[in-house]
Amino acid sequence: MPLRGNSDKDGLVDSAATADAAVDIVPSVAGDDVSRRPAAEAALRRPRLCYSGPMAQVPSPAPPMVDLRKVLVTAGVITLVAGMAGMVAWMTPRAAAREVKAACTSLEASPTNPALGNLPREAPDFAVTTHDGKTVHLSDFRGKVVLLNFWASWCNVCKAEKPSLSNMTEDLAGPDFKVVTLASDRTWDDVKKALPKGAPFQVMLDPPPDDDSNIGAIATAWGIKAVPESFVIDKKGRIRMYLINKRDWDAAVTETCLQALIDE
Repeated sequence: MPLRGNSDKDGLVDSAATADAAVDIVPSVAGDDVSRRPAAEAALRRPRLCYSGPMAQVPSPAPPMVDLRKVLVTAGVITLVAGMAGMVAWMTPRAAAREVKAACTSLEASPTNPALGNLPREAPDFAVTTHDGKTVHLSDFRGKVVLLNFWASWCNVCKAEKPSLSNMTEDLAGPDFKVVTLASDRTWDDVKKALPKGAPFQVMLDPPPDDDSNIGAIATAWGIKAVPESFVIDKKGRIRMYLINKRDWDAAVTETCLQALIDE
């Protein structure tokens, strides 16, 4: 049996106090090999850090079930919405075109003019003088839609038309639109009396050619025998509409028709 000392003087350590510490190896009295029982017991207590075999396979979760009915319903709804969107996109320009056509038709433009013949046709050029002495040609406005309005200070119907003409001029104001009016008057004083507050549109003087006439020379050349009358000229300088008598220029249908020409 191995001898284990109980005191410091024997140079040995109490094994009970160091059971979990270093292995106590003591020579045997009978000459046996070194005792290894404490080492074996300690080895049994050490954790094993080796793989014990292949890892267990965790079964994969089953894939979620697909509800075929929901898939079909969703696909049907998407198809329906896409079809309706396509139909709206297809119908919108056509509906707008019909609206413009109806608006322009409601203005009842004359297809012919006594002096100019069948319309549309190229607008004859002319030159007039502004109130400050500048010369202006109709062709100067090429590239714009021009509303050319013939009137006179002595015309009561013309006076009644001017408020709506002013409103429309302001509503459609822009670089692609111009309102030009020619007054069949002999002096600028007559024009200023008719427009004491001025006007948002351009005013030109178109004096009658002689004392026996009260219609301006340019108005006469354009086949006008009475005022007010108007012409709508497109950006290419072609007369598109000839409108006899007064119009409600700020009416929705009128502005819709004119805006369509501006947008061309």
